[in-house]
Amino acid sequence: MGAVQSYLIQLKDRLISEIDSHGLPNCYRQGSFWIRPIDPYFAMRNALASSDPVNPTSLYQPVVFLWLPHLLTSTSFTCMNPSCSHLNNKAKPLSPNGWNSDPIARQVVTMDSSYYVMTQRLQCDSRSGGCGKSMNLYDPIIMEQLEPGLAASFPAFLTHCSGIDKTLMTLIRAGVAHRMSSSAWSKVLRELHVRQHDLQELNYLHAVMLEISRSHQDNTQTYEPFSAFDNRSGWAGRSPSRWYINTIYQDYMEHIQPYLDQCMAILSAYILKWDHSFKLSKLLMKLAGQTTFVSLFTLVNELEQMRWQAFVPTKSLVHVEGGLEEMVKSLESYGLPLPILGFTDNVASDQTTFMRCIPSLAKDVEIISLDEFSKLPRAVLPESVTIQQCKSLIEIQTACDTILVDFADMDPDQNLVLACDIEWEFLTGRTGTDPQKTALITIARPSIVYLMRVFHLTKLPTSLITILNSARIQKIWQNAGGDLEKLARYFSIQVPQKVQKSRQGVIEMGPLAKSKNVVTRANASLAAITAATLGQNLSKEDRISSWNASELSRDQMIYAALDAWILLPIYNYLHMLPSSGEALKSASQTGQLVL
Repeated sequence: MGAVQSYLIQLKDRLISEIDSHGLPNCYRQGSFWIRPIDPYFAMRNALASSDPVNPTSLYQPVVFLWLPHLLTSTSFTCMNPSCSHLNNKAKPLSPNGWNSDPIARQVVTMDSSYYVMTQRLQCDSRSGGCGKSMNLYDPIIMEQLEPGLAASFPAFLTHCSGIDKTLMTLIRAGVAHRMSSSAWSKVLRELHVRQHDLQELNYLHAVMLEISRSHQDNTQTYEPFSAFDNRSGWAGRSPSRWYINTIYQDYMEHIQPYLDQCMAILSAYILKWDHSFKLSKLLMKLAGQTTFVSLFTLVNELEQMRWQAFVPTKSLVHVEGGLEEMVKSLESYGLPLPILGFTDNVASDQTTFMRCIPSLAKDVEIISLDEFSKLPRAVLPESVTIQQCKSLIEIQTACDTILVDFADMDPDQNLVLACDIEWEFLTGRTGTDPQKTALITIARPSIVYLMRVFHLTKLPTSLITILNSARIQKIWQNAGGDLEKLARYFSIQVPQKVQKSRQGVIEMGPLAKSKNVVTRANASLAAITAATLGQNLSKEDRISSWNASELSRDQMIYAALDAWILLPIYNYLHMLPSSGEALKSASQTGQLVL
């Protein structure tokens, strides 16, 4: 039997005697739950005064927390088990069931050592109609029936076989909040626990040296070596692993979550700031190789206090609407002022959701346009241009055949010029902007625009693929590379490949505008190119639309048609401009302007 186990058995016998004599253990009569062994110095001093050789056994004795709340309160504890048969609709009273024996006490880890929680058991006696369940006095059923002050005196959070001190748990929570990992905590606690063991061993060695020095003759006495740290028969030390710390931290946070939520619910939210963060979500475990959450949405108040936070599976604000509405309810229930101002880096996308969920943000608000080119005349589709919607495979095939027939009637030396664009769902991806299957292919000619609904198709008509790959059909395109790759990916077709920074049969609008010195960047937006060439404002308000809907609205149709058709007059304008940045073919004349 180990030294700690022997000490606890002796202590239990002593406590039984004290309770039988006085009704309370001596530590309770002295005003303490704790039973502490004498300090190491006095323990070794007593050992030196003994006639026996010095031994380390007294240094192995642990601190004990004695938990016998039934001796301190008049509360009659009852069984809360639903299956227990109650008499006269009254809860079944619990009766004493003795001390624990295996183990006698529960080991609890502290910052640099361990203590043991010793208690008794109560039982719902089956002989008198009870359920027969036996439980410790620190069981949650018992703790819930204690007065709050007494229950708060219990110092530990208990796990299945051991426990961790509340003070240490508070430090771990604060450390994790400041980026101290469970692995780091395990190493720190291991070092502190081993240090405490080494200090006790040093006390023992000092006593041994002192006893040897006091001997006036040759001392041939053999002394018992001090126990190793993890020797169960001796010191019986234990420091928590990183897995244990990680598990109990998660359990602890779940335990206090209702209190944290309540504290957060009473915070003000007069001025709001919110954003998505994608860094932390990358560290989360994946399920079957798939990311469960793509971002952490955080909303803070005017004091930078966190007011609402949640992991979300996509960047779409549909996942936060419920939380925003509940926040408004909590503000109203606590009598706090409702939000009047919100800050975001994506006003155009966020304003509708937030003004709907938090109506106070929309009160007395005058909407202003954030469009960069709002002062320019708005670009519109001429009334002479027809919009033809093609919903079925046959309708798409017919439209493409019409284009190819007109192309066949052209002079072999001429090229047919078209403008192309595609649309897809904008806010249904994992991050809110992930590529979705192409929903609409738009092909524009000067007097007609074809809107080809392809979302429901598994393959594209052969005539459409011919148009896309024909070198003599010049297709003006904004961001042709991304759109063509999307078509190739989802419909498994061959598309024009890039050769020396260009694609056969494709005119990239961005590089063309830059070569004409109209914009400074080849990746300039179509709105910027439209403003620089036609002096008009190309609105992108309907870009965030449900392009997979069974029916497109009139606004959607006009938006998609204009987005492609506008490329034709821009191309005509740019085609008339001289290119800049080309090498001179001959010596320049005096006074000639060159780049």
